[in-house]
Amino acid sequence: MTNATTQMYLLGTLWTVEIEYEYFCHENCEQLELVEVWLLGYYPEGTGKNNDYVPCHIKADINCMTTAEYELCRNACREHMAETAREAFDDNHGYED
Repeated sequence: MTNATTQMYLLGTLWTVEIEYEYFCHENCEQLELVEVWLLGYYPEGTGKNNDYVPCHIKADINCMTTAEYELCRNACREHMAETAREAFDDNHGYED
């Protein structure tokens, strides 16, 4: 299993989203499955002079995600795979940024 991280703006809060996924590639078939999705961030609590923030660590129910949310997470995983492959290629060939 592999982890990808992205950011999403949901319900007025900017979340760091950690996505655990599995990727299988067979002869002519690719399969990318989300295993777990976690929302990480801080929720603004309190009013007036007190700016306290509550840390949040929320596990999403993948079965309740909309198709658009699911695809957004899958796209973040694809971007993570492409970035990882590029870094591995550069490391293998001695390229630097």
